Amino acid sequence: MRRIGYASTLAVLTILALNYLNVERYELHASHFNSESLKELRRLIDNEIGVPYANDLSQCRLIGIGGLCPYRQKFLAYSTAKTSDSKLRQLVGEYNELEKQLEKQRNLELRHVCPQGTARKPKLEFTDGVCIAVDELKQKWEEWRRNKVNKSNLNR
Repeated sequence: MRRIGYASTLAVLTILALNYLNVERYELHASHFNSESLKELRRLIDNEIGVPYANDLSQCRLIGIGGLCPYRQKFLAYSTAKTSDSKLRQLVGEYNELEKQLEKQRNLELRHVCPQGTARKPKLEFTDGVCIAVDELKQKWEEWRRNKVNKSNLNR
């Protein structure tokens, strides 16, 4: 009688384990599919923006993309002279929604909590007929590093 109890318990546990592995395999496949969709959406966004040519700075805009965690949000410069504002907003909205779903799934798996913070919004510049997003802090950091390297090379 005991052997039947152990055997049935073992059978139930085996079935549960196999079901769990199949669900996990499906989730990995779905997550791979979603990451491919995310890459495709990003490619469409980049194609929609192209090179953001404009006639002046008033035609330049920034749009935030990605980042369930606000500090990880990126900003893209685009030109209203070249880009359809409504189409770009639709694509970015779809991208942000899909990334949010993927990020929530990853955070649940890793038990990760998004720290509070905000993204540094870059400054828009108009240079040689092109809209450019400039991160001033990053620019200053790189300039400081170049100066430090140049000074250390002079001291040799």
